[in-house]
Amino acid sequence: LLNEALADDVLILSLAPHHPPALQHRAQMLYALGHTAQALAQIDALLRLSEANATAHALRGDILARMNRAADAVVSYQQAVALGLSTAVLHNNFGLAHLNAGQLTDALAQFERAAALDPKLTQAAYNRAQTLCALKRFDEAVQTFDAIRSAGQDYPYLVGNAFAAQLQCCDWTDYDQKAAQIAQAVAAGARADTPFNFLLHSFSPELQLQAARTFISAEAPPAEKRIVPASPRPPQGKIRLAYLSADFNNHATALLAAGLFESHDRARFETVGLSFSTDDGSAMYRRMLSAFDRFVDVRAMADRDIAQLMAEMNINIAIDLKGHAAHSRPGIFSYRAADLQAHYLGYPGTTGAPYIDYLLADHHLIPPAERAHYVEKIVTLAGTYQVNDATRPAPAPHADRQAGRHAARQAHGLPATGFVFCSFNGSLKINPAIFDVWMRLLKKVAGSVLWVLADNPLAEANLRREAVRRNITPERIIFARRMAFADHMARHAAADLFLDTAPCNAHTTASDALWCDLPIVTYSTRTFAGRVCGSLLHAAGLPELVTTSLEDYEALALNLATTPARLAALKAKLTAHRTTSAVFDLNRHRRTIEAAYVAMWERHQRGEPPTDMVIDEPTRPRS
Repeated sequence: LLNEALADDVLILSLAPHHPPALQHRAQMLYALGHTAQALAQIDALLRLSEANATAHALRGDILARMNRAADAVVSYQQAVALGLSTAVLHNNFGLAHLNAGQLTDALAQFERAAALDPKLTQAAYNRAQTLCALKRFDEAVQTFDAIRSAGQDYPYLVGNAFAAQLQCCDWTDYDQKAAQIAQAVAAGARADTPFNFLLHSFSPELQLQAARTFISAEAPPAEKRIVPASPRPPQGKIRLAYLSADFNNHATALLAAGLFESHDRARFETVGLSFSTDDGSAMYRRMLSAFDRFVDVRAMADRDIAQLMAEMNINIAIDLKGHAAHSRPGIFSYRAADLQAHYLGYPGTTGAPYIDYLLADHHLIPPAERAHYVEKIVTLAGTYQVNDATRPAPAPHADRQAGRHAARQAHGLPATGFVFCSFNGSLKINPAIFDVWMRLLKKVAGSVLWVLADNPLAEANLRREAVRRNITPERIIFARRMAFADHMARHAAADLFLDTAPCNAHTTASDALWCDLPIVTYSTRTFAGRVCGSLLHAAGLPELVTTSLEDYEALALNLATTPARLAALKAKLTAHRTTSAVFDLNRHRRTIEAAYVAMWERHQRGEPPTDMVIDEPTRPRS
């Protein structure tokens, strides 16, 4: 019917090329069919004839928003409002444009205006809550989420997002009950939680797969028609890789993988960075601009247009560095525009997407017993899956760090003496069971303190309150303020032992600690997200620090805190093997991952479908 209506518009415009209603209707039809560039051309033609058309400006904002041109959409919505148009839907869309442009305060104001005009518009209230989360006003976000539910309204992922906001401020009210309710809803196929939020409190790889599949089915199903690469690549040519991410800036993904992008063997590979990242003005963003053979900012392009660009570039292997993490765009991959598509590094789990061929992992991350819970074919890399940049600043010599230990402790508000347990994971990874262990350790180790990241004031207040409930004085929890990366790395020297979280482990924070010779005790669960730290410890030659139960985790941490000689030996081992272990040997990792790409591509050229494969040695793939 849309195409028939479009044909009617064409007929009218052939007779009256400047007929405003037909121009506007044609733009609406093109927009509804997903032809955003053509829709924009039509609406611009209309506005040249009728500049004061508020509805046309609003539609132009909708079109630009779909094209990911958020800043331009803001301008169009502003013009529509200035011309007197004011509806709840308009202000909601205006708020989304502000939100996607990073203008959080303005976004909040627009959502509040939309809700005032139509209190029943669930989307406006939901978007307001999401914006409050972005502003770290988590308590207000929880209240807004709860108000939506109390009014009998619903919205996809509402329950999970409300729980995530609660966890951000370490409010564990009804923790077990809410986690169980979300798990039950996910098992039933409901859109109760986003895959990313769910892995933060789920111990079940089966349910994490279900959450991912449900999300993909609803938000980014396979496109009806594949976008085919322009022409086959010659067998003898370089393998053309495209890395796609929203994190080619001052983000953990870039901090880990920058050296990999820069050091790829240019005799065998051609690399493209397709970036939907924000230009945050950081040195890392500038570094990314030259890390690839070609870097393309695709923020303002629709998913289909990015897929079309990949096809025109003849991309052999497209690597999704986001998965289901924040600002991901799985819709790009739904068109299968590259010969092969793989997922790596940015999200610790299965995508649940039938159009992602491979998932790069390692021997520890996905045990054979859990293989069935991943839809991708698994590429098992030697060592650890996590790459680390070789340009990290080297820690000060051990003797210097020991000599400056007292001053460092004083500078960070730590006691001059006594054992320092630390955990620099985000607050939403902490849960009651883990915190119970930490508080028991403080009771058993006289004079000890717990040093955790200061995520937000609400989390600090709640953690102090939870400590008191467990008969620990709140002063024994010290909060580490956010600071520049180099300063953060340096302060690891003031800690004695890193305590990991579960079911979602330390990831980049774990490799940071190991680089600084700080041992970590981890609890490996059944999920990918709950086994990353164990992967790193195995690769660092310290498998003895990996436990498989909370009881063993607590016992090992207590033993290390009360056996100085054993702890010192572990630190010395980290120091001796820092640059040669599989964790930090960038060239070894590069060769391994390149061998994986070659193995994938050679199978494809032979006409063989993707399959599980093990990369035992950098140059010896086995499938």
